[in-house]
Formats: sequence, C-alpha cells, structure tokens
Amino acid sequence: STPPPHLAPMPPPGIDHVRIVVCGDAGVGKTSVLKTLISEEFDPNPPAVMSPIHVPAEVTPDKVEVFFIDTPAPDAGAATLPPGVAKLDDELARAHVVVLVFDALRLGTLERVSAFWMPKLANLAPGVPVVLAGNKVDKPEEGGEDGGGGAGGGAGGGVGGVVAPGDAVLDAAIRPVLRRHSEIDSVILCSAKDASNLGEIFYFAQKAVLNPIAPLYDAATKELKPRAKKALQHIFRICDEDHDGKLNDLELNTFQKRCFGQDLKPDELSGVKAVVREGCQDGMSADDALRPAGFVFLHKLFVERGRVETTWTVIRKFKFDNDLLLHPDLVNTHVKKHSDQAVVLSEEGVAFLRMCFDMFDTDHDGYLKPEDQVKLLEPCPINPWNGPTKLVAEDNQGLDFKAFLAKWTMCLLDRAGDALLGMTYVGYGGDPQRLVETTKRRRNERSIISRPVLKCCVLGAAGAGKTEIVRGLVGRGFADQKRVDGVIMAAKHMAVDEAYGGGERTLVLSKLPDDDVARWIASKENIESCDVACIVYDTSNPESFSSAASLLERLWQTRPTLPCVFVATKSDVSPTPDQAFEQTPAEFCKAKGLTSPVEVSVKDGELGSLYDDLLLVAIDPSVACPAYAEYVATRGAGSKAAMAVKVVAGLAVVAAAAYGAKKLYDYYKGTTQPHSM
Repeated sequence: STPPPHLAPMPPPGIDHVRIVVCGDAGVGKTSVLKTLISEEFDPNPPAVMSPIHVPAEVTPDKVEVFFIDTPAPDAGAATLPPGVAKLDDELARAHVVVLVFDALRLGTLERVSAFWMPKLANLAPGVPVVLAGNKVDKPEEGGEDGGGGAGGGAGGGVGGVVAPGDAVLDAAIRPVLRRHSEIDSVILCSAKDASNLGEIFYFAQKAVLNPIAPLYDAATKELKPRAKKALQHIFRICDEDHDGKLNDLELNTFQKRCFGQDLKPDELSGVKAVVREGCQDGMSADDALRPAGFVFLHKLFVERGRVETTWTVIRKFKFDNDLLLHPDLVNTHVKKHSDQAVVLSEEGVAFLRMCFDMFDTDHDGYLKPEDQVKLLEPCPINPWNGPTKLVAEDNQGLDFKAFLAKWTMCLLDRAGDALLGMTYVGYGGDPQRLVETTKRRRNERSIISRPVLKCCVLGAAGAGKTEIVRGLVGRGFADQKRVDGVIMAAKHMAVDEAYGGGERTLVLSKLPDDDVARWIASKENIESCDVACIVYDTSNPESFSSAASLLERLWQTRPTLPCVFVATKSDVSPTPDQAFEQTPAEFCKAKGLTSPVEVSVKDGELGSLYDDLLLVAIDPSVACPAYAEYVATRGAGSKAAMAVKVVAGLAVVAAAAYGAKKLYDYYKGTTQPHSM
C-alpha cells in the first residue's frame, strides 16, 4: 500500500461554509439520522422536521462553517412546516451537498432514488454531489441473528462503494443505482437507532464539497479526468528542477516537503517506488526516478483508496482552484500597458522557452514535430496557441526555435495574459511577469523605433488579397492557400540593415475579417497598437482603390502619425482597368506625401522585398508618413545632456541611418530599380 503523506487540513480557496441538506421520503428516518448525530441519543419520537443546525468554523477540522439542514417530506404542505424551515425545493436549490436517505428495509424507497429523487436533484441542484444513506441497518439483538447487515466499519469498496454492505440483496439493489447516477459520491449504510456510521455520512458529505471526487475521477472509466491529469503534469514539471523529465529522490523529497511540510522517510520513499513499479509499466525510469506516468498513477491510487484530500492538497498547493484551473488571484498574468506599447518576451522568457524547446525536441534535430508540440502543451487546459490563426515559417520537420518563438510572440500581441498563463501551465514556476517586458511608449521612442517586435496591420477591400499577403510572409504560397475565417496573423524573425542597428526584429502581420474593419478602425487603442499599416487594393477591380483611399483618411483622422504603405495586388492581371477615382493611385499617394503603391503578384509569387520594406517603414516611420517626421522634429530630443551625448557620440550612426533612409526613400520614389512584378 502507498505510504500515508503527512497531511494537514487545507481549506479550498473560496469556500468558507458547507450546507449539507438532508432529504428523503416520509418514514425513512432522515430526521432521526440528524437528531441522533447531534444529540448522540436516539429519540423514538423525533420532530417532523428539525430546525437548521450551525457548527462554527473553529470547531471543524477544515476550519469552515457547517450547516445541517433537515427538510420536510416531498408531500408536506407549507402550513405544516415549523418556524425557520424552508420548503424542500428551496433548500435543495441552495445545497452544497445532499444526503439522500432511504430505508434499507424497504427497497421501494431505494427505487424512488432513481425514479423521483435524482431527477428532482438534477433539476434543482445540478452537479451537486449526493451521499446516499441507507438507514435502519440496525445491529442484531445480542445473541440473535444478524438482521441488519453489519452497520459498523468505515468506507469500503473503493470509489462509490458501499459501507459494510452485508445483505446481498441490498447490495445488488444499490449497485445499479450507483452505475446510473454519477452524482452519487458514496453510499453509507447506517442506523439512527444504534448511531452507527452516522459520523461517516456527514464526513463523506463534507468531503464531497471540500475535496470533491467528481472533478478528479471518472468512475465509469476508472481513470483520472483529463483536466486532473493536466494539472498533475503541470505540477510534475514544476518539481522537475533539472528538466530531465523525471523526479529523482531529492526532487521527490522537495515536493513532499512543499506539500505536506515534512521529509519523506526512506521506507516511505521505497514504498512509493514499489507501488509504482508494480502498478504502472512506464512509471519508473531505468535509474529509479519517478516518471510523469508514475506521478499521475500515484494520485489515481490515492483517489481510488478514498484519500481524495491528498490529491487536492497537492493540487491546491500549486495554485489550482476547484475547477482544476490555475487560480487567477494566485497567478499574476495581468500585464499593464498603454495601447502604444507591446508586450514582448524578456531574456528570461526566451531562456525558459529555449529550455522547453530543447526538452521536447526529443530527437535533438532542432525541430519540434507536431507530436512534440502536443506533448509540450499537454498540461494546458486550453491550447494557448488557439484563437486567431497564427502562421509561422515551418517545413515538414516542424517548428525550428525561431518559429517557436514567433508563435509565442503572436500570442503575446494578441492576448498577453492568456499567453503568460499558457507558459505557466507549460511549466514555468516563477512569477509570470518575469517572462515578459513592455516596450517603450511610442512617444518616448527616437526617430528610429527600437522595439524588437513590430506589428503591421493589413487592411483593404474584400477580395484584394490581404490574406495572401499575410500568408506570403512565412512562405505560404498562393497554390496551397486555404480559406481562413477570423483574424489571421503571421510572424517571422527578419534581419535588419546595419543602418538601423542590425540584428533581428520580428515582423508580425495581422489581418482582420472584413466585417470587423469598421469596428476596429473606430477604436483609437487598436490603431495605436500598429507600427505600420499595409493598405491593399486590387488593381483588377476599378472600385478597389477608392476603398483603400478612404481607409487612409479614416486612419489618419485618428492617428496622423501612422506610417502607411499602399500595396497594389494582382499585377499579373492584364489589361489593368483604370481605378474609378478622381486621381491615379500614384497621384493620390504623392499628394499625401506617400510613396507610390508597391505592385505585387501573390499568385505568381512576385512579392519582391515587400516584407523587408514594411519592416523598415515600421522602424523608420518618417519614410512613409510626413506627419511623423514633423512630430519627431517638434517633440524635442529630451534633456540637454542626452542631446550632447547624441551629438558627440552618434555622428556616425546618424550618417549611416541617413544613408539607409535614403536607400529606402529612393526605392519608393522610383530612383532605384523597382522589383519585378
């Protein structure tokens, strides 16, 4: 058998009281069960219904208040109820747990459990656990025959078992009821007359609320439920301090001390390992360390042997709530930022993801295959990569590390809190805030933007080719495109010209559903989140540029300093009709101080250096936004000391940046040979 942990009571988060509602048919002895429990004496003439009983928190083992609520029989009229007693339905609707009493000597009352009571509870108290109590299993008279089925003893029969079943007919009648109703947490046979097993009834009732078995265990399959397994896998990874995929003796002892406050004794440790070796084929490693399967198996064993509180103590110690989700008040994943800031990975965040990548790259080929990705995200109740479609550059081998980082980068841009929660589930045990940092506010940037991640919003008329442009960033060609509903994002690490600081930045392209564009543009916060707007129009549609021009006006009305680049798609179509607009696209752009539209053909794979150009415009917005250059000039460069440092130490950088800006500017103005289209 498994060695007992050194368990101390630990009340569940958010639970400060338990309402135990006792119900049953007339004459089954439900009031006697409650009265004998409280008075420790059997009353042959109990009241029809007892008033509510309150037990203060300081005298209960789990330090929670307990209320025992007796109820009238189903056919009792309201006029017959004593003061302070509510109607049956009202009390059932407020119950945390229900003790449903039947008469063990009248099997018709057991049949009513399925025929009447369980449907009623499903309607009034859905999901509330039920403890089934078979009363009147009295001890035989001294010297007489056993007529009651032995009411002594504790819980037996495993999960959902019968306490001291005794009578084979009664036992056979109870088991189909258990199989039919998963809400029944346990069955206790008792006697109000002899006061036998009454304490067990209310112990199991209270435990069903404070340490419920239902979230953890599926009685039909006799397995831990998926969310319970995920929580335990998360805990295992946190405890695996050397990240080798197993718990050695030191790590096991650290886990024991964290959860139960005492070291594991050598014989207890040996006992744990022996149980796992005997019952779980993949539970132990060749070097005698506990593997994830063995860790999960141990907790399955705890639950099946009636020690649910052991598993709940572990789960709650690692900040999970009763729904087996990380408790939001205990896991700090909220990121405060302004709309013009981005949340990006910190050095510690990159290091953590590097560790995760290496740990699950089992063949050490530098790629996470699809099955590796599934294993990595296994502890997550919801895949953190879900939501908007997030495309990265990958091949048949899977994700390389840069693509892996790009996935998480898009998650942080989309929903930073959910991304942090995902990384926590994957196995980060520290403060999640250390995984990320926020970029400078745009107002505090110099003329050259320094943030490592740059977001390009792809806008334009329906059918203009926006999705194809987003897909093209990561090499998804026109021929293999699939229809994508909703938001679509793509991200890629890209090299930056030395004139702009060199190194790499991550360019993220994001395209909204056409129906959401108007709502999106109406929000200043949305527009502030963009570093550059890519406005797309279809050269084969004469009405397309008019829509694109209108988009520019609406964007600049909210944010005049937003750099914008026009992109003309379907340049492969010939002849190209004139746009139904008072100016040609080139004339319109010139009048607005913008560069001429960039012509591309996604179908023919002719995109030239579009993505490099978008990246550079995001880094140096003044190239594609006259108002930004004016904004930088009038904003000032900061303190005089900072200005002096810039003048003295930065002449070479300024000259190089000027050259780089001119190269890009010349391309847009046409003095450099344009891309092949």
